Amino acid sequence: MTSAPRMPLFAGQDEFGGRILHQKDYGRVISEGVASHLKIAVLGAGKSAADIVYGLARAGNEVHWIIRKSGTGPGAFANPAENAKGPFLNDPGLAATRLFATLSPSCFNAPNCLFWCTGPFGMVQRPDFWDTIAKNVHVHRHDIKPLADHVVVLQDGPSLPVDIIVRPWLPHTVSDSANEKKWAGLEEAADMKVLSRFPRLAHAPATKQNRLTTNTTPNRLYNNIAPLSDPSIAFAGNVYAPNGFRVAEVQTIWTTALFDGLVKLPSLDAMRKEIAWVNAFMKRRYPTHGAGGNHLQYDMMGYIDRLLGEVGLKSHFTGLVVEAMDVSHDRGGSGKCYGGV
Repeated sequence: MTSAPRMPLFAGQDEFGGRILHQKDYGRVISEGVASHLKIAVLGAGKSAADIVYGLARAGNEVHWIIRKSGTGPGAFANPAENAKGPFLNDPGLAATRLFATLSPSCFNAPNCLFWCTGPFGMVQRPDFWDTIAKNVHVHRHDIKPLADHVVVLQDGPSLPVDIIVRPWLPHTVSDSANEKKWAGLEEAADMKVLSRFPRLAHAPATKQNRLTTNTTPNRLYNNIAPLSDPSIAFAGNVYAPNGFRVAEVQTIWTTALFDGLVKLPSLDAMRKEIAWVNAFMKRRYPTHGAGGNHLQYDMMGYIDRLLGEVGLKSHFTGLVVEAMDVSHDRGGSGKCYGGV
C-alpha cells in the first residue's frame, strides 16, 4: 500500500527524453553523482517534496518546484528544531502531548474546541531551509500540460527546460466493490452522527479538492490497521501523524497483541460502524486530506490512547500539568510511559 511507487502519466511523456523519477530513487541518484548542475523539476507540495527540493538546491542544481494550481497548495511546515522554544525540541513534540490534544476535538475523544486542517503538514529539520529555497529554487503554482523534449510545459505559465522530473507521490484509483452500497449507507449514517456531535464541521472552509477525495475509497481497516476479512495481515504505518515514531511504537504493540490473540475485537458489525464513524469524521475534519480516514493531524493522542486501551495499557502520566512538564527529548525509555509494557 505504501511501498510501491505511484507515478503520474503526462501528455508527451514519450517525447520528454529526460528522466522521470520517484522520490524513492532520490538516494540512488545522489549516490551516482549525477544530481549536480542539472535542471530539475520537483512536483508536489508535501514534506517529501520539500526535502528533495532543499537537497537538490544545496547540491548546486537549478530547481523548479512545481505546485499544482488546482491542488491544495503547499504544506504547513513547522519550525526546525533549532528554533524551538521552551522544553520541546520541536513543534511536533509539543503537538504530541495530551495537553495540546485537549485543545481540539477528536473522533476518539469527547468534543472540545474546533480547528481545521486543510493541507499537508511537516517539520523542516534544517535551519536554513527557507533561505535556501528563497535564494535557489524557482517555485511555480501551475498545473502541468504536456511534456516535450526535456521541457515541462506549464498551464498558463512558462515552459521549463529540465533534465529530470521527480514526483514524490500520486494517489491511485481503485475499483468499486460489491460492498460499496453497504459502506455508503454506514458512512452516510456516521456522517449524520458526526454533524450531530460536531455541528460546526458542517461549515468547512473553502478548499480545493485533493485527488484522493474523489478518486479513492477510504481505508476500511479497524484502527487503520486490521482488515475485516483477513485476520492474518495488518497494515501498520498507514496513517499520517505529526509524530510517526510514537504512532509506530504503539501500532506495533497493538498489532503484536492482535496476532497473539490478546486483543478482544468488537463484533464485525461494531467494527464496520466504528470504521465508518472515523472515516466520516476525518473527511469532515480534514477537508482536503481526510477522505482516506487515516489523517491524524489533531487526533494522534486520542488514537494512541485508543490502541493502548484495547491492549490493556494506559499512560503513566497522571495529568495534563505533569505531562506538559515531563517532556521526553527522545524515544529512549519510552516504554516506561505505558503501564504493562
